[in-house]
Amino acid sequence: MSADLAAQFAQLEEDHPVLRQPVCLVVLGADNGARAALVAALLGEPLLPLAAPSGTARRWPPLVVRGACDNFAVMLQERNGLRRQTDLVVRDTERGRLLEPPCLAELGLADTDGTCVWVNVGLNHPLLRGDHVRLVVAPTHQAATVHCFLEDVVPVFLHGTAANCLSEQERAELGDLHRITGGQAVFFAAPIDSPAEPAGSAPPPQLSLHWPHRARPGRRPGVAPARGSPEPAVVARPPPGPLLLQLRAIGYEFSTCPPASLGQSVDELFQSCQLVAGSAGMLAFAPYLRTCLQLQLLRAAHQVNKALNQLLRAFILSAFDMAREIQITPRRLQYARQTEAELFSSVMAIADSNQLHMSQMVNRACVSMRDELLSQAAMYQFRDVEVSETGAIRSARQLQQCTAEIQNLLLAALNRAVAGQLVGSVDYMQERLVGTLQRCLLSLEAHDDGGSGEASNALKQILNSAYSLEISVETSSSVITSLWEWLKQLLDVMPWKTPPCVDALWRRKVATEMLDNINELRLSRVICSQLRDRLRRAHEAFVRSIGRLEAQLDGRLEQTERDRLRMKKLHAPHVARLALQAAAYVDAARFGVPQLAREIGRGQYGVVYSSGEWAGRRDWAVKSVIPPDDRHWNDLSMEYFYTRSLPDHERIVNIRGLVIDYNYSHSRMSAALLLMERLQTDLYLGIQDGLDLPTRLRIALDVAQGARFLHSQGLIHRDIKLKNVLLDNANRGKLTDLGFCKPEAMISGSVVGTPIHMAPELFSGQYDHSVDVYAFGVLLWYILSNDVRMPDVYEQCDNKNDLWKCVKRGLRPSRPRHCSDLGWELVTACWRGEPRHRPLFGVVELKLHQMLDQLEAVPADQQPPPPAAEAPAALDGSAVIPCWS
Repeated sequence: MSADLAAQFAQLEEDHPVLRQPVCLVVLGADNGARAALVAALLGEPLLPLAAPSGTARRWPPLVVRGACDNFAVMLQERNGLRRQTDLVVRDTERGRLLEPPCLAELGLADTDGTCVWVNVGLNHPLLRGDHVRLVVAPTHQAATVHCFLEDVVPVFLHGTAANCLSEQERAELGDLHRITGGQAVFFAAPIDSPAEPAGSAPPPQLSLHWPHRARPGRRPGVAPARGSPEPAVVARPPPGPLLLQLRAIGYEFSTCPPASLGQSVDELFQSCQLVAGSAGMLAFAPYLRTCLQLQLLRAAHQVNKALNQLLRAFILSAFDMAREIQITPRRLQYARQTEAELFSSVMAIADSNQLHMSQMVNRACVSMRDELLSQAAMYQFRDVEVSETGAIRSARQLQQCTAEIQNLLLAALNRAVAGQLVGSVDYMQERLVGTLQRCLLSLEAHDDGGSGEASNALKQILNSAYSLEISVETSSSVITSLWEWLKQLLDVMPWKTPPCVDALWRRKVATEMLDNINELRLSRVICSQLRDRLRRAHEAFVRSIGRLEAQLDGRLEQTERDRLRMKKLHAPHVARLALQAAAYVDAARFGVPQLAREIGRGQYGVVYSSGEWAGRRDWAVKSVIPPDDRHWNDLSMEYFYTRSLPDHERIVNIRGLVIDYNYSHSRMSAALLLMERLQTDLYLGIQDGLDLPTRLRIALDVAQGARFLHSQGLIHRDIKLKNVLLDNANRGKLTDLGFCKPEAMISGSVVGTPIHMAPELFSGQYDHSVDVYAFGVLLWYILSNDVRMPDVYEQCDNKNDLWKCVKRGLRPSRPRHCSDLGWELVTACWRGEPRHRPLFGVVELKLHQMLDQLEAVPADQQPPPPAAEAPAALDGSAVIPCWS
């Protein structure tokens, strides 16, 4: 996994802690009595003192009630550590519920006490569910410390009011809470009846939450009746008006959430606040809490689905990169070998057989550069010889050194000029060709473990061979001329002769003599000999290095192929199935499970039903698929991902929703319900109903546009046929059933599709997007023939194996009657045996437009009529195309 994806998942886990953090019910209130009454209503028994002793002013510390303990334990804890522990003595318990609820009055601290403590309470209660749900009672000044309870938990806020209107202090505290929590929803409870009664009277009913997995028989969910008394009738009091207005003025939303619609994003869903009054009003907290937690899970599942889809897209792109590397690396090696061999041969041809041409290059360089070389020689400053300002020298050795420097200056300039002409005369040494070869080698050597770049270095030696020739005076002049020049220099330094003055005139004279004495034939012969030796050595080094590089890349490509297969068959399907489950949960939580009505179709892998209202619409077609094993579930998950990742297109039937029914038909089987837009009919039935030729050609154009769109998204349909083309009310076609649709890089060579529409290369396992063009050619033949029966050429086939053999032998249907030349040319072009000779869907679309234009130019009375007499023949089972075709 890449670093970006890992960072995204870490951010996802941080933003959506509902996946791993416990639920925390944060109880707030106007005063201690309101909070105590709210806690008593939640637990069904008094846990906190409902009223403070007279004449005392108490404030409560934060109280955290956990459900991890079997007994009731109280711990006083400072912020920086444990202060003291107090175990309250309680009587025996029954099923985790205290027979006599203890009173925590001794935990109240005086206002003058400046210590800051947290009270941790362990209580075995069905509401707390072990340690998965916590109950936090905020301190007296809750607004300043409420953020301390939001770490590592999923908070759900409750607020109890002491009166039917808010005081100034309550409004300020609720305003701080709204700001701190970012406007999170709060469950507000108006004054609640106290469960405490005078001694001797029957206890009133106590409220509790309904947890289905812990429900006791004989009790109505949501109400826990008092012992020895019948269940009372609970009537909720209407919420007070001033209180609601005050809460809205603070910023809390009490609007009713509109019905969920398909176009609404999950991020737009919100949880509204709720205001209840009285004991009966607390019954609404159970559905409120359920809705709140479902919304949290819904958002988390939506984000998980988005992250998994992004990971799956990264897997598919990696598979494309791996497939490209597997395909392109051998071609790059072949191109590098071929181009270097042609480059070597071209330069060697000049060095071997074109010595006259080389001498002409030397002559042209000497003539064209003569004045420039003489000027450079006259202004040359010696490097290894100390010459006085007057140009005097002290010995014959210095004179020889000065002469040698002038000669080397001229020979180096001539060497560069001749090399430039040589490179310019060889086409393969041009930058446009050499640059491509160099980039190709760099891309191949990027995966070299040693990183030496031997092939690139050998290529540089070939390219620089013309510039690295060693030309001297002996090689540029004849032997007699060289001997005569040496004698002249010897005479110039004899003792009885004054040494020459090494000035600009002397330097120019030496340069002139050097240029006049150059032997072009001898120099060209030396250049060709050196060029051949250097080219041969560089070529041999290149061949050795490219062989070692190929051996390294072969091992790397084998590992790449194994990684691609593992990603394609293991990692991508596993991630796709997780994404499928997350997407199914989102749709099921928002819209529920669709109700299946009558059957409207049946295919190889599922049954299609009509559906009742779902997501605010009724025109749904629900495809019910029951995968028998994990492999089929993985295939379905990949199909769903490919379909949902497509942008909306008017010629593709997209999947709009997905629900997994884990109790399908009241059995233990799980079924995936794919919801799609419902269309009127398919092309198979449309041809039987007698669609006219212009309508059929427009449908063919629609199919070509839909297949072209799939190819532009990197997908191959692999099952284009009559029954996979649905028609709307306007008789416009849409491609459906993308069950076999996959990216080319994710195709494992499996033989899929409908036999009569399958291209010959499908049976070899090596195919590409051109198989859709072949299938479209067969579809177009049915459209032009205006018949759905088996073609005559395939009537002798008893099963699909015989049909496959006929297709592989090259047998194709004959030309339909009333078929135009342009239409027949298009059909035959689409089902050509060689895949690379088939047209692209863009070309097919242009040809269909031309056919429609020609058809519109023909009068209606001259157009071919539909074969009405052949329509009853479709009732004959032997005449209709077999199910296996």
